[in-house]
Amino acid sequence: FESISKTKFLRICRMVPFERVVSLTLSDKDITHGQIQLFISLFDINQFVRLRSLTLIRIEANDLKIFLDYTIHSSLISLSIDLQT
Repeated sequence: FESISKTKFLRICRMVPFERVVSLTLSDKDITHGQIQLFISLFDINQFVRLRSLTLIRIEANDLKIFLDYTIHSSLISLSIDLQT
């Protein structure tokens, strides 16, 4: 979700069953600032058992650890990280 409002993001999070998600993009760009923290507060990334592709845009180092711990035991095929400086 690179360019949607927080309201739309929350609505989608409630509608989509996490166990069916195969690809996920989270972004903390200016327009979506705080999206990654919001996602972390709403979900346990370990519940995304079918996730194969994960893209993290402008993620802060302290948030990245949560996702890196997940990747060790996941079935990810693709991982893209844009670390916020």
